[in-house]
Amino acid sequence: VNGAGVNGCINTSTITQTTSPCTGISNSYFENEILKAYPNPFSNELVFSINNFNEEVNVKIYNTIGQMVFQTNLTQADTSIDMQHLSAGIYFAHVQAHSVAPIIIRLIKE
Repeated sequence: VNGAGVNGCINTSTITQTTSPCTGISNSYFENEILKAYPNPFSNELVFSINNFNEEVNVKIYNTIGQMVFQTNLTQADTSIDMQHLSAGIYFAHVQAHSVAPIIIRLIKE
């Protein structure tokens, strides 16, 4: 990073950021094997499909600035959700069931 003060002094600093390959948003085993959200990208309707459904699953959908734009509880194995109210863009579904760790699914609305 280069910067100059109001008095004309110039200085350079180096910032190092380290990330772990275990962080980030990616397709997890849970998403691929137990839970699917499709189609992705989606237009107006999004389907959540849960294999071996045996408990209620909470889904919260957030926009890219962290505002929750939708919330529902999935009470059956396949649930179709009307998403016409969302603008085109990227969203994140936070999916939580009592018996498993929460996951994040990246969604794209066309």
